[in-house]
Amino acid sequence: MRISRGLYVAPVTGRFGKRAPATEKVISAIASKSHQVIALSGARAANLLGLTQ
Repeated sequence: MRISRGLYVAPVTGRFGKRAPATEKVISAIASKSHQVIALSGARAANLLGLTQ
């Protein structure tokens, strides 16, 4: 499954058919492969902490 130019992931088979893997897993795999640190944005962090909707 193509997610961007030159970047592919294996689809996950679920109860309702094939779908893309979780976004967090894809991002962490890309970061570990390229030896980069990827941080959350302020808005995403506030959302995960339950401070915003």
